[in-house]
Amino acid sequence: MNAIKVCILSAHRGAKPWTDLCDYLTRVKGVNFMPYLGYSDRTYRNSGTPVKRLFLRLYTFIFYPILCTAYLLFARHRHDAVIAVSSPFFLPFLCSLLSKRPVLCLHNDIYPEALYQLKLVRRGSSLSRLLERVRIINNTKCAHAVYLCESHRRIACQVAAPRSHSIIPVGSSADDFRDRPMPHEKIIRYLYCGTLGLFHNNQTLLDYIKTGQLPSDVEIDFRVSGAGAATFAKDLVDAKANIDPHCQINVGPPLAHTDWMDLMSKSHVGIVSQGGQSGNVIFPSKTYTIMMAGQAVLAIADPNSDVSALVRDNECGWVVPPGDIEALHQAIQASTNVDTLYRRRLNAYNYARLHFDIPVIASKWLLAIQQTTHRQQQS
Repeated sequence: MNAIKVCILSAHRGAKPWTDLCDYLTRVKGVNFMPYLGYSDRTYRNSGTPVKRLFLRLYTFIFYPILCTAYLLFARHRHDAVIAVSSPFFLPFLCSLLSKRPVLCLHNDIYPEALYQLKLVRRGSSLSRLLERVRIINNTKCAHAVYLCESHRRIACQVAAPRSHSIIPVGSSADDFRDRPMPHEKIIRYLYCGTLGLFHNNQTLLDYIKTGQLPSDVEIDFRVSGAGAATFAKDLVDAKANIDPHCQINVGPPLAHTDWMDLMSKSHVGIVSQGGQSGNVIFPSKTYTIMMAGQAVLAIADPNSDVSALVRDNECGWVVPPGDIEALHQAIQASTNVDTLYRRRLNAYNYARLHFDIPVIASKWLLAIQQTTHRQQQS
């Protein structure tokens, strides 16, 4: 049986869990993935200067869609199916219109709701109606839609449901973190690793640090990138003025992969932050890696969001509503209990291996790809 050839179209080629997934499907499941151009995750996370950010935006929103258009028009026979990722957000729509092969649309974020949250587009405006029309056409024409969580599926399908769909989490590789978590000894290490984007809520943490209530046995390490990294570092310096001098709060750039894995393994609580109602349109994929590393999750997020439900229902961390300083203080105080923190770290570690490891996620993707290409052959 010939391998299924799948072209992946995404301006951003994806973070490590996505590349691990593609590698696994190629090596173990016999799917021939063909990423088409796109920039690496390292390039994405190191785009710190205004010039680099401008170039990436131009490439993402203008040049890459043009390249994809040319590929779909002139190289359509090289693949059996297309996975179109929402990078940029209108790329799945473009691919659904142009591709002669079945298109699986991977919606990492939900548009136009994400633009409403950022107040870049007003509901009911002419642009809003155009974007809603784009979504309806995309849902009608795509062969299969993939959503990251239930709330994404619910919102996207309100107007017009796609012909078929799946909910497939991003997942993470258990091979990166083989050691089971052990009870902490003296210092509790909190860690935030990731991009500081428009949907993140940093103010709740900063306001809490300013209160000076951070326990002396808690250490917080921020490893950040993105447009908001420099501003956050400056704000953190101001916030640290009131803290106990024994408390360690550090901020630095992203780490090389080996150093990152080592820091993840040594940390006890991973921080996830989301602003406002963004939990319904954006899912913080770092949550899976935090759990896989055996960290408890501190989710500063809408209590009704999918990430909050994941943390709360499986007792693998704490949920704090954005802006609730007292709830954040109580969560951090609770984490200083050795038994409580260790139990929640074990819950996170075990649940992640059962539900989010790469082989589990790969099986779901393989089923979606096989069913989609089979329907195409039968039609």
